[in-house]
Amino acid sequence: LGTVRAMGSLRRGIPPEWRRKTWITIARFHTKDVDWAAAFHSLFTSDAVPTDAQLDVQIVKDLHRTSYTGFCQSTEDQIALKQVLLGYARWDTKVGYCQGFNFIAAILLHVMDRAEEDVLVCMAYMLTRVLPQNYYHSNMRALTVDLQVFRQLMKVKLPKLYRHLSFLEQNRKSSFYEPPLVDVFTMQWFLTLFVTCFPRDTILRVWDCIFLEGAEAIFRVALAVWELLQKALLQCADVDRFYSVMAVFTKDMASGDVVDCDQLMRIAYEVAPFPFPELAPLRERFTYNIEVPGGGGGGGIGGGGGGGGDDDDLAPLRSPATASDANNGDDGGRDGDAGDGGRGRRRMTPRQRMQQEVRDLEADLSRQCREQSRAFVKLPTATLLDSSAAARLASSGRAPPYAPRRGAPARR
Repeated sequence: LGTVRAMGSLRRGIPPEWRRKTWITIARFHTKDVDWAAAFHSLFTSDAVPTDAQLDVQIVKDLHRTSYTGFCQSTEDQIALKQVLLGYARWDTKVGYCQGFNFIAAILLHVMDRAEEDVLVCMAYMLTRVLPQNYYHSNMRALTVDLQVFRQLMKVKLPKLYRHLSFLEQNRKSSFYEPPLVDVFTMQWFLTLFVTCFPRDTILRVWDCIFLEGAEAIFRVALAVWELLQKALLQCADVDRFYSVMAVFTKDMASGDVVDCDQLMRIAYEVAPFPFPELAPLRERFTYNIEVPGGGGGGGIGGGGGGGGDDDDLAPLRSPATASDANNGDDGGRDGDAGDGGRGRRRMTPRQRMQQEVRDLEADLSRQCREQSRAFVKLPTATLLDSSAAARLASSGRAPPYAPRRGAPARR
């Protein structure tokens, strides 16, 4: 494996003739606790499963969207893609099917020469072993954690860009909370593992790195992309200009006009030693202490809202007392808080606090999806406006009339 890793970091990555064997060997090794022989019999059976009807509708809707990436363009490929997606939904019943899985499965079908069983093993490895649990669950808790981790890594590795985006966020004119600018684009990259972001050859090189190095490769590549865009983004004077520039960049990246594959992978491998020193501690920190950017005046990465914030860019999430708490009559559970204008806060049980955090996270992700639409990107199909239309919409302050959509999960 060490030899293959060294090869993957070379200029051309894993040789195409070795890629299939390398990927499936790694996937089977990390999923050897699964009895795949027995699983394939039930996952690819022609017998109807109660949840299939609901899944079929959603999967079929997304099949035609896959061809624009250059993968799964023939009828035979589309049939195989549907089989794999339905098989995975039967296997991972907690998640079922999510929009975006079609792109991931399409690349694997291309590399595995349409061997559906090998595709399913690789897909299971990537979505359940490389990515942490709850990445695609309804609350997307693990994704939220990784976005916070990434902002911290960006603060360390790209401090100048980090401070500039914090400045833009703190000075944007908005009466409601808006997510950090970095999250609007990084969320799409993480959910689709960069499938909608790069041309075919670059995607395969990035996935070589993901198979060989695990989840930290995702952070490395995302940092490399932001570093390549840094020079132009530092010239943005306001948020509207930032979105206009990123709309053009996103379109050009998908066509290979902005990001050079060799340069991207060189930066990704050189950004930090292996394993990434800061990654594990940050993930542990945010997994058990979910935090959101400081509020007030559309506060951004740097927290503190309109007032600028302190150097610790993330403020702990504090759930306000609910109306039912206020009428509960248990005064002994209240803490007086002079800084809150004399309004006390009821101490919440761990379960109540977790439920409130989940509600807040769901609302936050919904806002991020709306922001994604404002950025002229339709998650995860990356449908873009041309640069002139993007500039006109940004100057008018209007957003496109569409929003990203998640697929319906299978019933438990």
